[in-house]
Amino acid sequence: MALPFAPPISNQISAAERTGRYGDNFMCCATRGRVPYIVSAPTEAANSQADTRKRFRIGGSAQAAIKLGYSGFAVVSDGPMRGRESLPGNHQHLLVSVEIPTAPTPVVVCTFRGDLEGVLKDGDAIYFTDQLLPQQFGLKEFAANLDFMVRETRRIEIGDRFTRYGQLFSHKGEGTVFGSSDFEPQYNGSGPLSVGWGQSMRFCCFGPSLIVGRAAGATGMSILAIGDSILNGSNDAAFGGSSDGSDEQGGWFTRGSFNVNGSAVPHTLMAFNATTISQMLHGGNGSDPMMRRREFFRYFTHFVENFGTNDFGDQGRSSQEVLNDKKALWKAIRETDTRDRHITSVTIIPRVSSSDEFKTVKGQQPNPGYEDRGQSRWKLNLAVLELQKSGIGPDSVFDLDAVLRDETHPDRFAVSDGAALSNDGTHPSVSGSKVAAEAFNKYLSQLR
Repeated sequence: MALPFAPPISNQISAAERTGRYGDNFMCCATRGRVPYIVSAPTEAANSQADTRKRFRIGGSAQAAIKLGYSGFAVVSDGPMRGRESLPGNHQHLLVSVEIPTAPTPVVVCTFRGDLEGVLKDGDAIYFTDQLLPQQFGLKEFAANLDFMVRETRRIEIGDRFTRYGQLFSHKGEGTVFGSSDFEPQYNGSGPLSVGWGQSMRFCCFGPSLIVGRAAGATGMSILAIGDSILNGSNDAAFGGSSDGSDEQGGWFTRGSFNVNGSAVPHTLMAFNATTISQMLHGGNGSDPMMRRREFFRYFTHFVENFGTNDFGDQGRSSQEVLNDKKALWKAIRETDTRDRHITSVTIIPRVSSSDEFKTVKGQQPNPGYEDRGQSRWKLNLAVLELQKSGIGPDSVFDLDAVLRDETHPDRFAVSDGAALSNDGTHPSVSGSKVAAEAFNKYLSQLR
């Protein structure tokens, strides 16, 4: 589908500067990456174009170049393909720019192998832009902790499908505007998106899955977060941070990694509601069910995984079955290439019902298999803790269970200020996310 416009590319870089593979020196360098989790319904004319503006932040290491990566697949959270790599069945067309309001040249348009228009093909794992250089913005480098916006116009044919998110936690100035392809694209503008008659404004529904960079000095920590809804922030505050982006909400992982020793930790969330490690490793029809997700591994120094609770609660699997799958995932990460990678496993937290709306410890009742010294949660947590640093286990364990459970009744959630640290018996509440984030931040500050 040819796009009926071709504005000039500002501060175009030479072919020599944009060519070549994205080698091992390019690693995840910015926050708020996310793998899509929705394949949309077939579009109509009124929503076949989507303009998005989304905030990101460079981590603690300044960057000499960056690239944006997009995904032409999604990992859906419901239906027969739950937890599996699902494809839209069509290509998506991209126009992208990066906006740094404080830079001498605040907006620079991205290219894709020298072309203005990118074609995100059906099933692409990661489709990268050409590299952007700080000199294009009038900068010496992309400084540590630099905030910037990614602007994107995405179009598909009527009846085709997008790979996207729901409506993500958003800062002031972020969002997605849906409309027909008759509207002027907004990827090459500046400031908040405009909404015309016949268009609709939502929180962010699109954006790159991954932003990689070539560090100007030493490469810093970056995290790929792999798991389920407990990791991706379900039940935390519905607004994702302060209006100016000076903090972050949306779950204990995102909160805890936002400011570690003075800098944000670059990351991508590969965590999806209601999913299991069994689906990631064994679901789908292909020989490698995580073929596309595996492509992300090479761009991260650290990994956090928390699978298990849905394997128990939804699939009735044993602790040994889940442990075997965890070992297989840890092994796959370590076999990515010759780099050393640090793997963190997160312990399984309580799963309870309540007779008093989660106001007391006494009113909670653990689900079968989640009892203290039971056959599911307790047994798996013990095995994971014993395996750390063994060579076949995780390099370390973040004991989220110990953070959230009651000391006297360890198969129930602790209570603070008259409310349990979970308000549904499965996920941390807002207060639980804050408590867990503080502990996770301390954990990250001690990692190397």
